[in-house]
Amino acid sequence: MDGDGIVGIGASPPRKEDQRLLTGNGNYSDDVNLGGQLYAVLVRSPHAHANINTIDTKAAKAAPGVAAVLTDADYQADGHGPLPSPGANPAHTYDYKIQALANSDGSNIFSALIPPLASDKVRHIGEPLAMVIAETLAAAQDAAELVAVDYEILDAVTTISAALDPSAPTVWDGAAGNIGVDGEHGDDGLTSRAFDAADHIVQQQFVTNRVANAQLEPRAAVAAFSGDNLTLYTGSQGSFVYKMGLAGILGMAPEKIRVVTRDVGGGFGPRGSLYREYVLTAWAAKRMGRAVKWTSDRSEAFVSDHQGRDLVARTALALDKDGRFLAMRVHLITNVGAHAVSYVPLSNGLRLVPTVYDIPALHVRYQGVLTNTVSISVYRGAGRPEAVYHMERLIDIAAREMNIDRAEIRRRNIIPPSAMPYTSAAGLIYDCGEFESIMDQNLALADWAGLAARKDEARSRGKRRGFGFGNYVEAPVGAIRERIELELTGDGQVRIVAGTQSTGQGHETTYAQVVSGELGVPFDAIELATGDTDVVKLGGGTHSNRSMRIAGTLIHQCDAEIIETGTRAAAAMLEAGVSDIVFERGAFQIVGTDRQVGIFQVAAALEAGKVPGLEGQRLAADADFEGRIPAYPNGCAAAEVEVDLETGAAHIVRYSQVDDVGRAVNPMIVDGQVHGGIVQGVGQALMENCVYDPASGQILSGSFMDYALMRAGDVPSFAIAVHEVPTKGNPLGVKGGGEGGTTPSMACIINAITDALEEFGVDHIDLPATPEKVWRAIHGQT
Repeated sequence: MDGDGIVGIGASPPRKEDQRLLTGNGNYSDDVNLGGQLYAVLVRSPHAHANINTIDTKAAKAAPGVAAVLTDADYQADGHGPLPSPGANPAHTYDYKIQALANSDGSNIFSALIPPLASDKVRHIGEPLAMVIAETLAAAQDAAELVAVDYEILDAVTTISAALDPSAPTVWDGAAGNIGVDGEHGDDGLTSRAFDAADHIVQQQFVTNRVANAQLEPRAAVAAFSGDNLTLYTGSQGSFVYKMGLAGILGMAPEKIRVVTRDVGGGFGPRGSLYREYVLTAWAAKRMGRAVKWTSDRSEAFVSDHQGRDLVARTALALDKDGRFLAMRVHLITNVGAHAVSYVPLSNGLRLVPTVYDIPALHVRYQGVLTNTVSISVYRGAGRPEAVYHMERLIDIAAREMNIDRAEIRRRNIIPPSAMPYTSAAGLIYDCGEFESIMDQNLALADWAGLAARKDEARSRGKRRGFGFGNYVEAPVGAIRERIELELTGDGQVRIVAGTQSTGQGHETTYAQVVSGELGVPFDAIELATGDTDVVKLGGGTHSNRSMRIAGTLIHQCDAEIIETGTRAAAAMLEAGVSDIVFERGAFQIVGTDRQVGIFQVAAALEAGKVPGLEGQRLAADADFEGRIPAYPNGCAAAEVEVDLETGAAHIVRYSQVDDVGRAVNPMIVDGQVHGGIVQGVGQALMENCVYDPASGQILSGSFMDYALMRAGDVPSFAIAVHEVPTKGNPLGVKGGGEGGTTPSMACIINAITDALEEFGVDHIDLPATPEKVWRAIHGQT
C-alpha cells in the first residue's frame, strides 16, 4: 500500500475479510435466526433402493411441539413442481448455445426430474420422504423417529461394474441398462491407425475414488414469507442461481423472491446446486405462515450433500520407438449416483485428455452410469484432476517400460510455446503457455538433482523414498452470465456489486485491488456487496475459476467507463477540452499544468448536479456479460513420499508446485488457494474414500470416524512459486488459481509411491493409496 492507500494488482495485502472472520464475526447460514421460527427435520430413507408402500405420520403429528408433518402429497396439493436438472448436460466449452455431450445413437441423454420428497420409490440412502416441523429442534427430531414407513426393499447397485451387469436392478425406468449417457469424442479411425503403427503401447485401468464434499460449514437454510414475498437465507456459490431456480419450482415471480448468502464456509462445487432442502424450507414457510429453519448435521451431509469423482477409466497410450506419443484411447465411465445432477466431470475430462502434450490422435468413449448412491456433482476440478491423473500415470508407466527418463519423455512430447495457439486433438485451443519451462522450474524447486542422496538416506533407515511429478493444464469455463455494478460517491467511498460469491477466495480483497489500482482510489475505501438478490440483479456465482476471469473483466470495463465519464466531468469543471484531460492515480489533470480535480471531487460534483451537461449522472458504471472467456491455467507439481515397509504407510515429506495462473492479482491469495487445493488432492490420493456396502447400499463411511481427512501434521510445508504467462483472452491477463493445487496432486502422489516401490515390481496402486493397499502391493497381494 502506497502513501495514497492504493493497492493494485500484484500486491499481497492482508485480506479484508480476515479481520471479520478470524474474530468470530462472520455470518454463516446457521447464524441466521428469525423471530418465531419453526424447526424442520427430514425423515430420510434407511434403504438405498425401495418402493414406498405407505407413510404413516399420525404418531408424529400428535407428538409434543409438532406443528406439521409434510409429505409429497402435501407438496403436490400446493401445486409445486420437481427440481429440474437442466444443467446435467452442460454447455459446450466454446459455443454455449449447444450442449457438450450427445448419445452416439442420437437418443436423449437421461436426466429425470427430482421430487423434493420421494413418494413412490427411494433410490439412495438418505433420500427425504417427509418433513417434520416443530417448535424446537429437539421436538422435530423426536417426532421424526415416529414417522412409520412401510418399504418394499429392492436390490441395490452401488458400483459402476454392478450397475452395468446385465442382471442389475434398474435405478430408473428411463435409463436402460442404468446408462444415462453413452457417447464418443475424437477420431476413432485415425486413432486406430496410429495404434496399429505404434512401437509400444501402454494400457492401464484407473479407478478414481468417490469423495465427500467435507466443507467446513454444513448446509443450512432459513426461509420466511412477508405477504407474497419469500426470503431465503442459505449458503451458496451464487444466490441469483437459487433465486431463479426457486421461481420456477414454486411458481413464483422472480421479483417476489430474495435469496441472501452471506459468509460461506467452503463450496468446492457441490454448494452450487439448489438442493431439495432449500425448496422444502421455502415451501414450508409459506404453508406454515412462519419462518422455518433447517440445518444439516454432519452425518446427514454424508447421505444428502452431492459427492465427487467416482470414475473408472480404461486408457491406452501409443508411442513410437523414441517415446513420442502417437495416439491415446480412453473409455471414461462415471458413477453419477441416483440422480443425474451433473455430467460436467465427463464433459470436462474428455476435452482435457491430452493435457499439455502433443498427441496427434485421440478417441474417447464416455458413459454416465446410474447407481443407488448419493448423486455426483462437480467437485474442485470436476474431471480435470482425473484427466491429469490418467495422463501423468501413463507417462510414468511408459517411461519405466521403455527405460526413458521421466522428465525426458515429457520433454519429447510437451507442447512448446512456439506452437501456440495450439489446438489439441480433443478440440481445446491453448492460447499461451510455457509448460516445459514450468516443469524445469519445479524440478529445480523440488531439488530433483539431490533425490538419489535422499533415497539412500531413507534406505539406511529401512524406508523407501519416491519422487513423483506431473504437469497439468485446466480449461475452466463456468456459468455464461455475469454482472458488475460500480459506483464512487462524493464522500470518498467505492461500492462494487457482483454476482459472484466468495466461499473463501477473498473477493473483497482482490476485486478491491483491481479497482484501487485502475482508479487510483484507497484500497480501504472499497466495499463489495454480493450474495443478496435484492442487490445483485444478475450473476452466475463462483465456480470453475470464473470469478476474476469474468467479474474481473467486467470490473475493468466499469473502471474504464468511470474514467471516461470522469474525464468529461473534469473537463467541464476545469473549463478545458476533453482531449486536454489525462487521468492518473485518482486525479484528472489538464495536460502540461498543475490544475487537477480528484476523482471523488468529480463524484461529489456529479451528485450535486453541478457539472454542466452531465446533470442527473453519477460516477458509476455497470457491465453485463453473456458468453465464454476461456483460459488455461497450468503448472507442475512434485511430491516426495517416504514409505514404511512394515506398515505400508506413505508419508509426504516434500511437496513443491509452480503455477501459471496468468496475472496473479494477489500472489498471497493464490498461494493459499494452492495450499488448500493440494491438501484436498493428496487427501483423496491417500485416505479420503466414500464407501458403500455393495449388498445393502448403506454408506460405511458416514462420519469423520470412518471418513479420513488430512490434518496439518500430515503434510509438509509447501514450496510454491508463480510463473506468470498472462493470457490475451481477457484484459487482466488472468487464468485462474482456485483449482491448480488439486489438479496434479493425485498423479504426483501415486507416481511417487510407485517410484518408491519400483524394486518390488509395483507399477500402479489405485486410489486411495491406504497403508493396507501399499502393504499388499509390497507383498505382491491384491
